[in-house]
Amino acid sequence: MNYPGRTLGGLLAIVLSDCVQLALPWVTKYVVDRLENGTIGKQELLTWGAALLLMTAVAYLAKQIWRHLILGAARRIEFSLREKLLEKTLSLTMQKARDTDSGKFMALASNDIPAVGQALAFGVIAFFDSIFITAVAFFLMYSLSPLLTAYSLVPFPILTVLMLLSLKVIYRRWDAAQQSLENLTEKTRESLSGIRTLRAYAQAQGDLESFHQRSLDYRDKILHYVKVDATFGPLILLFAGSSTGILLYFGGGLVLDGQITVGTLAAFVGYLGLLTWPMIAAGWMLVLLQRGSASINRLDKILDSDTEAEDRPPLPTPDKLEITDLTFEYGPGERGLTGWNVSLKTGQTLGIVGPVGSGKSTILKLLQLLENPPPNAIFLDGHDITKHSPSSVRSAYAYVGQEPFLFSDTIRNNLLTARPEAGEEQLLRAIELASLSQDISEFPRGLDTVLGERGISLSGGQKQRTALARALLKDAPFLLLDDTLSAVDMVTESQILSHLREERRHRRQGTIIISHRLSAVAEADEILVVDNGAIVDRGTHDELSTRSGIYRDLLEHQSESEMEPLV
Repeated sequence: MNYPGRTLGGLLAIVLSDCVQLALPWVTKYVVDRLENGTIGKQELLTWGAALLLMTAVAYLAKQIWRHLILGAARRIEFSLREKLLEKTLSLTMQKARDTDSGKFMALASNDIPAVGQALAFGVIAFFDSIFITAVAFFLMYSLSPLLTAYSLVPFPILTVLMLLSLKVIYRRWDAAQQSLENLTEKTRESLSGIRTLRAYAQAQGDLESFHQRSLDYRDKILHYVKVDATFGPLILLFAGSSTGILLYFGGGLVLDGQITVGTLAAFVGYLGLLTWPMIAAGWMLVLLQRGSASINRLDKILDSDTEAEDRPPLPTPDKLEITDLTFEYGPGERGLTGWNVSLKTGQTLGIVGPVGSGKSTILKLLQLLENPPPNAIFLDGHDITKHSPSSVRSAYAYVGQEPFLFSDTIRNNLLTARPEAGEEQLLRAIELASLSQDISEFPRGLDTVLGERGISLSGGQKQRTALARALLKDAPFLLLDDTLSAVDMVTESQILSHLREERRHRRQGTIIISHRLSAVAEADEILVVDNGAIVDRGTHDELSTRSGIYRDLLEHQSESEMEPLV
């Protein structure tokens, strides 16, 4: 987009519009002086009236042109900034993404970016227009009467000083209001997402009071800003009115003394009227630029954040996963993983079991570079994953987390997120493998059924199976299941595991299954028993069942009915 060209064209249109407006008082002076002298006739008055009408039409057309060019450019810049913000957000490091509330991103997109657009559009217009009109009007007024010009402009320096003093106040108050809006937006998002929990615990009223307090805080801060912003218009009109009063008093005296003509006084009134807009524009410009400056600084904090290194070379499609002497900590004193050594080929299944908080999910995050693993610890076909682009590493995995996320879209489009080019036959196959066919057949619109926010219209088991079908559609070399079947009944779990074993023989897909149900990992080629971030035991189901340890303890605590579906 040629933003400089559009801006230059808009500025030229502003110059044309301003020149016409600046010529009007001069024409008025000429006509009034001739009327006073009685040297103009009705026909010539009609001609001059038509000329003034034509000049007004030209000014109108020029104004339409600059509004189209400059405001259009500003809207396109806003569009570009929103795209860059989303692109940046999607590529942020996981640490930065975790540390930034969703409300911040929403406030930036909905409020800060428009503030930047207004500063770029109206700020530029007000700046250029006010300087051009002020300079030319002052020159024309001075050429008519230097003395009267000096009298008329007495209030202007005072107004300029007041505006400059208010700049820091505007910046601070606008920034504080935007931060409060972030908190309010994040609270709104959180309340809507947790509406079921709030109702289940009868905490809707308490949450409403919390929202009310944040809403009051935003109201107070935005009104704190508005109090400063609202003073500019009346203040400018006050000084403009005082300039007009000074002009009429001293200018009238000069007319009575015969030092200037009535036409000259009329021209001065016209030019002073034109100068009212630059005064308003200057105040408006200062407000917009300070708001835009505060907003662009807030945007920069996100746009300048560290992103994932996609400039690294892509990773070839792998057949083998190796973990060698992997030790990882989230931070100083934060327990992670210790001394992991694992090998998994496509076609094999690895099960991971252990107490809550033992590090089972952490390993899946490290495999996908959702956390930063140490170098020379995780390899795909002998390639250190930390030396390759995150997107190519993640393409090696189809992942289903503990809390599957579904978009507010159709079931079909949710599945196609993993593989947009997939055909109907492939969709149906993935659905069958996830034992979801019967459920979808009962929906009024089948695959085209629209889900609510985060799949709220589905049961917990249906969400998990939909997410599993999406992962299976991806057809990646490795399938990662993080307690994926926890909300599924035992019979359905048995069917799904049977489907996965059968499919694995055809696809040669490696599978890592994390589960609290031992029935889900009993048929794995190897089972890792994890505790406190370390692998404390490993082997097959039969081997682990015969020796004392965490696995046998877990087995004894699960009823035999839960183990019956093993096949």
